[in-house]
Amino acid sequence: MDEDKKGNFLNIYGMIFVVFGSLNLLFFHLLSGMKGNVVASVRILLMVLVLAIIATFGKKWTNIEKREWGYLIFGGALSFGLYTYCLATGLAATSLTQGSIIFNLAAVFAMIFAVIFKQESWNWSAFFGAIVAIIGVGISSASASGQGTGTIYGDVLVLIAAASLSLGTVIAHKIGTRHHPIALTSLLGFFGLVALLPFTIIDFINTPWFHLDWNKYSMLLFIGILGGALAFGAYFKCVELVGASAAVVYIFLNVPLSIFYSRVFLNENVHWLQIIGAIIVLAGAGWSVYARNKTAKQAINHHVSHV
Repeated sequence: MDEDKKGNFLNIYGMIFVVFGSLNLLFFHLLSGMKGNVVASVRILLMVLVLAIIATFGKKWTNIEKREWGYLIFGGALSFGLYTYCLATGLAATSLTQGSIIFNLAAVFAMIFAVIFKQESWNWSAFFGAIVAIIGVGISSASASGQGTGTIYGDVLVLIAAASLSLGTVIAHKIGTRHHPIALTSLLGFFGLVALLPFTIIDFINTPWFHLDWNKYSMLLFIGILGGALAFGAYFKCVELVGASAAVVYIFLNVPLSIFYSRVFLNENVHWLQIIGAIIVLAGAGWSVYARNKTAKQAINHHVSHV
């Protein structure tokens, strides 16, 4: 695939992930009346079923090698099990805007984990960008807590969700591109569901399913099918095209969309310090991604020039 066509596909998949992913954040927040582990389990179950059916009829399955099982199990438990639970529970305890701002640190975590797993080399410029982003999150969190629109508990859970998604993605990327993104996402989701079920089964049974309104059912269907199967299929296609840390950059666009949703659908006020914090986060994380990508391109060009 030439670079122009690759870039076009990357932008299409990236925007699918962002648009449906940002709506996920909104619906997770609106589903706050349900337990986070139940919401997470329903979401992953629907996603796995849809993707498994598509992969089966599309003949996308490939044999799993012995060395790949560990990556699939741990990658799935983190990037779907722990991530989805913490995101659903965290967004029920903090504001949509605040959760979206914190979630941008996924790009910073992706850089750190990619270095640890030797998928990228260390970059001091990217590191300082990450520090700036973390400072921005601190400013935003302090402002939200002071205004009563967020809680430290909710913020920490969203932070864990961002780290879990990044670490799980980096681990799964160790498999390479042997598996089709649809099949890979289905497998990772399955192991995420397996990891989550022991902590969910009792709450799942005790949930008054016949007393839920259709709004809740509609939101559950969305986060499972469109926000789950479609969004994560697109996300792991981005990972296949450009790698784990570069794919996470699309999460940055969640912030303006979430602020828009907060004002239009939730009538939430966004404090000016939150906006400043968001800008600092975007600037720091954006610089971090830019610095990493610049170093990676220089390394590739240096390698090519010596071949």
